[in-house]
Amino acid sequence: MIGNMRTQAQIASEYGVNPTQQSKRKKQFLENAELVFTDKRRKENQDAEKTIENLYKKIGQLSYENDWLEKKSGIEFGISN
Repeated sequence: MIGNMRTQAQIASEYGVNPTQQSKRKKQFLENAELVFTDKRRKENQDAEKTIENLYKKIGQLSYENDWLEKKSGIEFGISN
C-alpha cells in the first residue's frame, strides 16, 4: 500500500459495500465522468427563464386583449392587472 492507497477490497470492506457493486459504480462513473464537470444546470436555468419569459409575454397579450374587449363591449370583466 503506497501512502493512502487502499485496494478496492479494503474500501469495500470499510464501507460495507459489495466489491462487485463498487466496481460497477466505479466503471459507471468513469464512463460518465465528463457529466460531473459540465454545467447541465445552466441549460435547465436557460430553459426555465425562456418559459417564464414566454409566460409573461402571454400574460401581457391576454391583458391587452382583455382591456380591448372591455373597451369595445362596455362590459367590465372584473379581471384586474
